[in-house]
Order: sequence, then C-alpha cells, then structure tokens
Amino acid sequence: MASVDCSSEEPKSADITSDGDIPCVRSSLGFTLYYELSDTTLSEVIAINDGSNERLDFLEECLMKRTLDISEGNFAKCLLEEAEQIFKYGGDSTALEGPEECEKTSKTICQYFMKGKCRFGEKCFNVHENLANEDTTENEAKNALENPPENSKRKLQKQKSKIVESNKPGKKPPMKTATDVINRIQWDEKLKPEHFTVGYLDRFLGIVENLFSSFDWEDVTSVDPAILAIPKHRIQYFKYNNEVVWDKSKRLDCVFGSTGSGMTIVDVIEKQQT
Repeated sequence: MASVDCSSEEPKSADITSDGDIPCVRSSLGFTLYYELSDTTLSEVIAINDGSNERLDFLEECLMKRTLDISEGNFAKCLLEEAEQIFKYGGDSTALEGPEECEKTSKTICQYFMKGKCRFGEKCFNVHENLANEDTTENEAKNALENPPENSKRKLQKQKSKIVESNKPGKKPPMKTATDVINRIQWDEKLKPEHFTVGYLDRFLGIVENLFSSFDWEDVTSVDPAILAIPKHRIQYFKYNNEVVWDKSKRLDCVFGSTGSGMTIVDVIEKQQT
C-alpha cells in the first residue's frame, strides 16, 4: 500500500472532554464521538453531527468494526483520528492507496445513494449513478436493486421462516368467550337454561354461583339495579348439572370444544343421560 501524507488535513485541534459520566471527543470536522470502553475493547460509540444533531450511523458502524487498542495512552485521540479518516474517505481503505492499487479495486453500487440517503456524496467509496467518469449503466443500477446483497436475502428468508413458524400446529387455538356460551344457551333449542349454573367473581364475596335463568343478560348498564346482572368479563365458569363445561382460568371448553377438549355440550348431555 502506498503511503499518503495526510498531515495537511489533520484538524487544528481536538476538544477531548467528558459529558457527565460519558467520555466524548469533538472533531473540528463537525462531529462529536461519545464512547464507552469495556475491559479490552470499545463497547459502544455514538457519533453526532454537531450542526444537525443527527446520528452518523455509518461512522458508528465503521468504528465498531475497527480493531482499536485501548491500552494506548491517549485512546481518545486514536479514536478521533480513526473517525476522521472514515469521515473523510467514507471508511474505504483504498482512499489511502496509490493510483495503481485503487484502479485494481472493484467498484460496487452504493445502496444508500440509490435510496437517496448517502451522506458522503462524492467522497463515498462506492459508485454513485451520476458521478463523473461513471462506467455503471442505468440497467446495472436497476439490477442492483432487483438483486439485493446476500445479507438482504438472508433477512428476507428469516422473515419468511418466522411467518411459517407462527402458522405451525401447536399454537393454542382461540377459546370461545363467555358471551358465546351465553348466546348458545339462550338460542340453542337443545339446551335448557335451567340446567346451567354460572360462577362469577363478586367484588366483595369472591366466587358466587347462581342459576343461569336468574340473570338478566341484557346490557348491564340498561337494567334496573334490583335485577341480577353482571359484566361478562366477571364470569369464571359455567356448569351443566353441576359439571363444569366452560372454565376461563383452565381454558376448558366443553360447550364448543374450541380448546381441543374433544367434547361439546351435546357430548356432555349424552354422557350424563347414559
């Protein structure tokens, strides 16, 4: 690799301070780095644009991929120098190579530029569609969008696998509600309401049982206070001739068989009659 003297581009001064308990270093290029160190490595870094107060995501990603020696006496200065090189050259090591080496480096289309989000402009090490001396055609740019990188394909495959897993058997089926049970008892001609008992939660007495026929099942807000009526969400279970056929806490449904019990209320009635 050919060496390049970048001394003329070094910042005039680096303001190394701390923001409360978080160490930070400010660059004359217009950004600030906040960082945290673990025992042996750089654990986290946040880059903020001083002008717009926006995070420089690309700069953060490049710094986290770098191997920096935190045992150096002035780590903040080392981190700042590395960040400024990335900020100037877009994180591309070929920017520091000689002309011959740079010509050998293959070009790739900048995915951020295609989305209109590239922050590095002409300094970006990837190819932009409208750069001078651009040898990438419009068809190649479209092909880059139609054929995303391998990482994007993997993400899409993971999303598809999650959808497939969510539809796999074994997931608990939805349970019929107390309202569904009430409607069936009221409208199924095969069922006699007087054979059913309702167990519900009283705010003061706890679980209380009453015959199904003793309740007014209209809207609880529209009935007279003297009439027995309860909100549906307080119902805990239903019994048919003292046998529990629906229990909310145990996910038991022998009225419709919605939870996989293998029995419906018709089966319960036939069993009791035999």
